[in-house]
Amino acid sequence: MDKISLSKAFSNHFIDFLNEVTVLFPKNVKIRTFRTAVKQIKAINPSQLIKSWYKFVTVKYKNQIYSEDFQFFESEDYSGNLKNTKWDANDIYSFIDEMKRSSNDMSLDNKKKTMKYISNLTKMSEMYHNK
Repeated sequence: MDKISLSKAFSNHFIDFLNEVTVLFPKNVKIRTFRTAVKQIKAINPSQLIKSWYKFVTVKYKNQIYSEDFQFFESEDYSGNLKNTKWDANDIYSFIDEMKRSSNDMSLDNKKKTMKYISNLTKMSEMYHNK
């Protein structure tokens, strides 16, 4: 699979994941706002999503992701992850904080499904980076 195809597949899978999260928490404005922001980035520069995932998620957390350590993600402090970048991280931090709070209401099956999405996204970002 070439980089363009990987980037499109990643973006679509990321949106699918966010759609699933929105279904789980339909009244959550922060999650819906983040989904909208991701859709806008996808429309403008889809490769930015996969590159950012690799840099800010895969590089730092792939071991925890592949070991399906959901508790790590519930307790981790992400506040320093996007410092000194060009990103306005407010939407990202709001989404992460909201997911951490909402995870208490998620069933074990939904937590496993979430980790599967995150694992798939991580694998795709590694494939993209290694091309």
